[in-house]
Amino acid sequence: MNAPHLESLRVSFFHQLSFSVPHLRQFLGATRSLNFYSVQVLFYHKAVAVFMYPSVRTTLPAFDIRVGCEYLDWQVSSMAQIFNDLSPLFSAVVDLIIDYRSHTLSSEWHNRPNRTQWRKLLVSFRNVETLRVHHDLVGELSCSLRSDGEPPLEILPELKELVCPVGSHGDKTLVPFVHDREVMGQPINLTEEDFPAGRFNYRFETLAGVVYVSADPDPLP
Repeated sequence: MNAPHLESLRVSFFHQLSFSVPHLRQFLGATRSLNFYSVQVLFYHKAVAVFMYPSVRTTLPAFDIRVGCEYLDWQVSSMAQIFNDLSPLFSAVVDLIIDYRSHTLSSEWHNRPNRTQWRKLLVSFRNVETLRVHHDLVGELSCSLRSDGEPPLEILPELKELVCPVGSHGDKTLVPFVHDREVMGQPINLTEEDFPAGRFNYRFETLAGVVYVSADPDPLP
């Protein structure tokens, strides 16, 4: 199938342990009108969803993917596998947002993704210059960004700005990552904002109907 003038596409997957989507990559690669410069990844208690935008300032995604699964580690693993196939399409992506809404509390050990899963997800974004991280995921992401013996520029080699919640300058887990980049001659500007992510409303369609995911509520005074 070939649709060279396609302007938007939505794909939904049921939960499964392994994903391989090379044909989806080939289809999108043949669609000249779809180019992605900004990506938002949303983790919430029913699914993980990814929204890809034709420009950093556009509010309507050109392509979105949803995988219906509950646990955070399955969500990260699912998207890491899908991104591995789609990574050639991300060469122009310069802006990446890792967003989050509270998951249902669980005592299950597998509700926490490990460092390797996060790195497999991030490695697909070779040219991202700005990364924004929801406050609930700063700890997860900061651990995955540390090199721990790997080449310092293996993950997000072009990153110039890391936008985190207020107070992140005091988070010692970010220090090794920032230090390694300074040593490599590619310093990162660590910026603090009240809401680097979490202020977006999401709407997308599923077989069960339209799903709405609201922005984080304003903090109590």
